[in-house]
Amino acid sequence: MKVELWVLGAIVLLALGLLLGIFPHKSSSTPTPAQALTPQAALERLFTVKPVQSEWFSAQFLAKVPVPEMEQILSQLEQTLGSYLRVEVNSGGHRGQYLVIFQKGLVPSNVSLDAQGQFVGLWFFPPQLQVGSLKKAMVGFKGLPGKVSVLVLEDGKPRVALQPAEALAVGSSFKLAVLAALQEQIEVGQRSWLDLVRLQTASKSLPTGILQTWPDGTPLTLQTLATLMISQSDNTAADTLIRTLGQAALAR
Repeated sequence: MKVELWVLGAIVLLALGLLLGIFPHKSSSTPTPAQALTPQAALERLFTVKPVQSEWFSAQFLAKVPVPEMEQILSQLEQTLGSYLRVEVNSGGHRGQYLVIFQKGLVPSNVSLDAQGQFVGLWFFPPQLQVGSLKKAMVGFKGLPGKVSVLVLEDGKPRVALQPAEALAVGSSFKLAVLAALQEQIEVGQRSWLDLVRLQTASKSLPTGILQTWPDGTPLTLQTLATLMISQSDNTAADTLIRTLGQAALAR
């Protein structure tokens, strides 16, 4: 059976804890035909109909989140998680009323509509990136051209190996040392995966990655930084973690 590991990561708009709009008391206004639009359908339309229309949102919502900002949020989600696929009702196992499914993961969400079928509240929880099984990853490694070397240790013992003695250029493999230093500080209680770090100009690096395009001051969890550093080889995520952990932690 295929094993899927869902890795929690709080992306910028989600790490900000974006409560998009306000969840008000039940409206007493007279229902209209637009009320037939279900929250699930409204969420599906948000990701499938372009461009985003202002009439989909209440005036109160737009005062907090204008249409251009909403379009940026949706774009960032697809940049991180791949193409939008569908919206499902959450049947358990995740937070949120609905699950927005993307090619590379999902985003739990809550939705609130008014009597006119307009968004008055929209909450995106931290996304969950989908990572394939280790067995599937090894098949991919074996199919790569050129020199390939893989060694996965579990409790200090090899779990899988592919030409582990092959000498290769370091490249981004130093990020594994950054991840190991982070894991060590978390295990001793010095840090937590949920600790927040704010993105700084000094930590922004050239691509690969996406964080170099995000606003200064964006709060990111250590889990998010580690996930982006490894899954996308995000250089800004790596540099942010290095600044957070300190050079001494990496020199051990």
